[in-house]
Amino acid sequence: MDTIRDQIHGYVMTLAEQLGHTDEVADDESLIVSGLLDSLAVMRLVVFMEKTFSIDFAEEYFDQDIFDTVERMTVFVTERVQA
Repeated sequence: MDTIRDQIHGYVMTLAEQLGHTDEVADDESLIVSGLLDSLAVMRLVVFMEKTFSIDFAEEYFDQDIFDTVERMTVFVTERVQA
C-alpha cells in the first residue's frame, strides 16, 4: 500500500508531466511559487485530496502555502487522517 506521501507525490508528478515538466519533483521543491503547477493544477490537487483522503476543504481553512511542496501536503493530510 502506498503511503500518503507516495500518493501525493505520484499525483503531483502526473500533474507536472501534463504541464510539460518531466524532471523528478523533490519533496521540498516549490510547486506554486516556482510555477511548476498552475492554479488549475492546485484545484485538481484539492479534489484529489478530498476524494483520496476524505478531507472536506469546505470545513478547512484554505491556505495555498499548504500546496507549495509535497512535504507540506503530506504533513497536512497526515494530521487530518490521524485526527
